[in-house]
Amino acid sequence: IDEVFQVQDQVARSVAAILAAHMSKAEAERMALKPPATWQAYDYYRRAADAYADFHRRMEVASIHRARALIGQCIAIDPNFARANVLLSQTQISTWAIPLDDDFSSPAVLDAAYRAAQKAVQLDSNLPQARYQLGLSLSFKRQVEAAVAECERAVALNPSCTDPRFIQVLVSAGQHERAVNVGEAHLRVDPFTLPVARGWLG
Repeated sequence: IDEVFQVQDQVARSVAAILAAHMSKAEAERMALKPPATWQAYDYYRRAADAYADFHRRMEVASIHRARALIGQCIAIDPNFARANVLLSQTQISTWAIPLDDDFSSPAVLDAAYRAAQKAVQLDSNLPQARYQLGLSLSFKRQVEAAVAECERAVALNPSCTDPRFIQVLVSAGQHERAVNVGEAHLRVDPFTLPVARGWLG
């Protein structure tokens, strides 16, 4: 009984890893049924997502620039790809918030991140990740009530889709206890989350 919580966490991590593998396979199978151009756009998107994840491991701005170049190719093929706009906004928020290059603290870069997130929501209003990214962009623009509302819409769309961006939004809104609860719940269900999630929880 003393180890019940440790066992519970081990089971949760194992199940999450298996589900992630099956979900990736299912998504790949769905994409295979779509036209070749759409598949090519998705390939660019996956490579951009990998480059962005690599940035979070190494904190090298070259990975961000590589991700943006790949996103540009993705959007050129499929301008209606909502997830690509979410990822574009993420890269812009990262360079706006972290002193890596000339993007740091640039109002124009923050506005661009907000517009990309807004476009993602316009393209797919039922995509939780788009709502979370719009919420994060709004929080950095100091529109905290609107930011929390967007994240709550994301939760309403898919309660099982947790996202570390909600932690930061709640911190910005001064809802610290709720931020801790959301952060701890996210880390329990997503073993593959970006390292920044632990930073925001801290």
